Amino acid sequence: MKSILLIAYPYAASGANMLRYRSFANHLVKRGYDVDVIGYYELKGDSGDGIRYYKLKARFGIDFIYSFFVMFFTYTYLIRVQGLKAYVRRVGLASMTYAQAVKLLKRCNYEACLVGVLPWAYYLLIPFMKKYVRTVVDISDPLYKNAINDNSHHPANLRLEREALICADHVVTMNEPTVPIMTGEMGVPSEKISFISPAMNIDTVEIGLPKVFSHDIPLRVIYSGSLYAGYRDLSEIQPAVESMCGDVVLDVYSNSVYKPKETPNVHMHRVVEHGQILRLYQQYDVLLFVDNAYGYQVPSKIFELLAQNKPILFVYDTRNHYFRDMLDGQKGIHFVVNKEMQIEKTLRELTRSTHLEVHYNFDLQPYTEDMVNRSLEHAMLVR
Repeated sequence: MKSILLIAYPYAASGANMLRYRSFANHLVKRGYDVDVIGYYELKGDSGDGIRYYKLKARFGIDFIYSFFVMFFTYTYLIRVQGLKAYVRRVGLASMTYAQAVKLLKRCNYEACLVGVLPWAYYLLIPFMKKYVRTVVDISDPLYKNAINDNSHHPANLRLEREALICADHVVTMNEPTVPIMTGEMGVPSEKISFISPAMNIDTVEIGLPKVFSHDIPLRVIYSGSLYAGYRDLSEIQPAVESMCGDVVLDVYSNSVYKPKETPNVHMHRVVEHGQILRLYQQYDVLLFVDNAYGYQVPSKIFELLAQNKPILFVYDTRNHYFRDMLDGQKGIHFVVNKEMQIEKTLRELTRSTHLEVHYNFDLQPYTEDMVNRSLEHAMLVR
């Protein structure tokens, strides 16, 4: 039986990365592979036939001690940007993960290993893993030029990421705008890089049907997802909603620390199960998409919203035109710059719409789970 190793820190947690790796592991099993997964969180429930999950535990054997000291003295340049305490913690995490990986590598001849670089400490693993097995790095968000990471532009971050990616057998990025950075400043050969979008984890029953704009007042708008101050936030959207004097109501589903206060027109909710959010989308007049302020991290949620065939209020920052350029001309998407007055103007136009039936003609097939998993399998196994 052929086997694959996944070092997937968030496998048992929540969020897009967990969904990505679980879906990929199930895909590999269907393709005839055994899959071993090293994760960090406690896995609730069965991991599935053909999948063995190993929760990371503190291991202080020879493999841990050896890798800890080698990593510690190899990457000391990171202390300048991370600080000693954080540096020791990240070296320790990478070393514990390596010790668990070595234990598995000694008993199994893996076809390949996929390392999800979340957290970024896992960049330290790449040269060690490369000695044993074909190693593919799957980048969630870049470390260098990261929008929400303090001191991301520091030369030490560039050096770490460049060295790890050049060393890897192959690199997968979920963010297409990072490719020119890797081939340019980092010097990674373009043939070693694959852009593979996050998948839409969508029940096809919930998508593809034409929807009618209800024209009820208040206009009901929904947002679901993470929020970050100055990066993807509602600081301009909330006052625009409030200025509508009750003609617009916004429901926000988010577990983020940074979120607006509840008001009579802006209602806060905790994140609910993914399938329930998809069903909730169909109960609203307009779906809100807040684009990232920077173009290096690209949220794939827009594909999920397109699949609903509902009007989309697309709020963007002038520094990021990635999705705006991609979706230009799609009738039913209302593009508006992230400024209160412009958002209010667009909301007023939406409240005056008497009928709007949306039929997006954007090809979503490349972003389905099946297509993304096939692309990941190809990147891992094709030399």
